[in-house]
Amino acid sequence: MSSLFYNRTKSKRKRTVEKKRATIAEDRKHILTSKSGFYLREAYKTLRTNINFALADTEGCKVILVTSAMQSEGKSLTALNLAISIAQTEAKVLIIDCDLRRPKLHRLLGASANIGLSNLLMDPKKLNVTMSKLESLGIRVLLSGDIPPNPSELLASARMQTLITALRSKFDYIIIDTPPVDLVIDSVVLAPLT
Repeated sequence: MSSLFYNRTKSKRKRTVEKKRATIAEDRKHILTSKSGFYLREAYKTLRTNINFALADTEGCKVILVTSAMQSEGKSLTALNLAISIAQTEAKVLIIDCDLRRPKLHRLLGASANIGLSNLLMDPKKLNVTMSKLESLGIRVLLSGDIPPNPSELLASARMQTLITALRSKFDYIIIDTPPVDLVIDSVVLAPLT
């Protein structure tokens, strides 16, 4: 009886992993490139323009937080494409994966998230090690790093505030990808920084 349960559980996990891989592969098709369809490129140009009009009075670096109500609504893909669209205007853009619970940006980019924001907040000397430059997309990326036991506290820390302040002097735009606002408080604690 226990081997039957084990086989069913193993099979179910395998299907879940395969489904996630298929979803990521599908999402990667929608990452903005020069080969993207006209309507996709125009949609993000419209979003970029609307943000620029909304923030016209803002001097210096513009920090933009992207969230959604629930998970799997496309916030990571939207944040990434917004960053790429803004970078196409020759602006210096950094995207930060602040979803320290279920990060997705590294999977979209096919990158390793072994070191990132959580590691940087624990050791601020790692700034140059944690940021990656994606030449093909024209952006810099700060992935999530190790999953911490206390994401909300880490994101609400003075170190996070100091980090964003320091990064403002290096970039024209900082895009912050966050967890869903209806599930956890992480987006709310980051909002004052944006």
